Amino acid sequence: MNIQLSHGHRHTFDAIMRHPSAHNIQWHDVKSMLGELARHTDEPNGATAYTLNGRRLVLPATSDKDVGSHEQLNELRAFLAPENGGLAPVVVSGVNLLVVLDHRQADIFEPMVDGGIRRHIATPDQDQRHLHSVTNDANGTRLPEDATFYAAIVDALAGADRVLFFGSSTGAASAMEHLINDLKRHHPALSARVIGAVRLSTQHLTQDQMLAQARALFLEHHADHEALLKSKHPALRS
Repeated sequence: MNIQLSHGHRHTFDAIMRHPSAHNIQWHDVKSMLGELARHTDEPNGATAYTLNGRRLVLPATSDKDVGSHEQLNELRAFLAPENGGLAPVVVSGVNLLVVLDHRQADIFEPMVDGGIRRHIATPDQDQRHLHSVTNDANGTRLPEDATFYAAIVDALAGADRVLFFGSSTGAASAMEHLINDLKRHHPALSARVIGAVRLSTQHLTQDQMLAQARALFLEHHADHEALLKSKHPALRS
């Protein structure tokens, strides 16, 4: 079906269709997306009926914030499935890696595929308290960065098509910025595959929340890239 959804609605669609299931899909977003995609009418008791290519889906009124069951997700997937006249999901091809790091450890995820940690990398002295702000007592300067720690992260990113960084500090105190500068100097090919570096309060976010933000950014980058290609090559336009 040739319908162009907005970026936010497309993200909701992809979250519904993704396997394994995405977490924290909100009913507000689902109903907003369905309202753009399908004809809808109000039903008794606050329910809403959606019609798409002859198929009908009735969503009862609910006080729940999130889609809460596999049965509900499966019903939505069946209604939206491409073979039933729905939309084909966006596929962000290749290896897309998220790196969440500070000066003592890094977790590497592949958020477009699954929600688990692909690799955990830590400095030998990761248990030292407040390592990210350790200073040399003799002169008050920062201790040298652990080169082997950053080298291990670079090795783990080999083969990645796109890389996204999340870190919680900026400036000289930022492990993320230290690594990005190192990539620019010593690994330009890998540096060119970095799509973004985002400062987040990672300690205040759940893993699911971080992965959801990463997926949205990868999808946004994919959409921008596709739009750029079509602007340069008119034959690619649908």
